[in-house]
Amino acid sequence: MFRLTLSRLPLLLLGCAVALALAAANAEADHGGGGGGGSNKPTKATGSITAVDTTASKVTIQTKAGPVTVVVTAATKIEVNEKEKAKLADVKAALNAANAAGNVLKGVAVYDSSTNQASKLNAEEDDD
Repeated sequence: MFRLTLSRLPLLLLGCAVALALAAANAEADHGGGGGGGSNKPTKATGSITAVDTTASKVTIQTKAGPVTVVVTAATKIEVNEKEKAKLADVKAALNAANAAGNVLKGVAVYDSSTNQASKLNAEEDDD
């Protein structure tokens, strides 16, 4: 059997520290980073815009993986049908117009997955 001697203790402790560090890094990667350092990579949602809530400042995009709701802030750069510096109300108006015409409003949002705050939101009517 394995006999623990004082000369092997530092090596055992080093091995435990490395294992704990690897486990912590793996857990952080599995959960999207979650919190501390602000180093979360932006996430992109691409699909059809299905809802715009101007009161709550939220936009829902139906992606292939399911719905994603992002939060629009004053810092969010919004573009609607190639109009830069658009407002959330412009996104809602474009959604209403697309729905009335039987079209889809395509959306792409770049957002922080830990807060769902969008840094960019592009919306364009797809009339195909």
